[in-house]
Amino acid sequence: ENGDISCLGQLPPPMADPIGRDADAVEGVRAGFADDGVLGRRISLPEVSSDVDFSASQVLKMHLIDSVVHTWDVARTLGKPYVPEDELGEAALRIALRIPNGPERQRPGAAFAPGSDAEGVAPVIDRIVTLLGRSPAWPA
Repeated sequence: ENGDISCLGQLPPPMADPIGRDADAVEGVRAGFADDGVLGRRISLPEVSSDVDFSASQVLKMHLIDSVVHTWDVARTLGKPYVPEDELGEAALRIALRIPNGPERQRPGAAFAPGSDAEGVAPVIDRIVTLLGRSPAWPA
């Protein structure tokens, strides 16, 4: 409350090389999807579901929408604008439009909060974040 972060408990120490760690993670994703036969595979994502394996295509779409939305999160946190390139924004919007907006979004730990009607919302990144339960005006 009122800027008091004591409720967060003990914060971990800062990473020694967060940029290097991120670059390593990006390279791991790229390497994992570099094989020509990857799109025919099923992939286990226990952090999403322990009951279902996903097609590589679904995993790539999840990764894309996460990357776009979390880039927006970071940019907004830093007070910077974020406008994805047209093709990327349109691809992310097509994915966001297909993510169910039902009661599963109200469960604890849901990937997205309940979305709002984004018809007519512009620019495309604002429409995406609105569909996924964020406010384009955040952190205002």
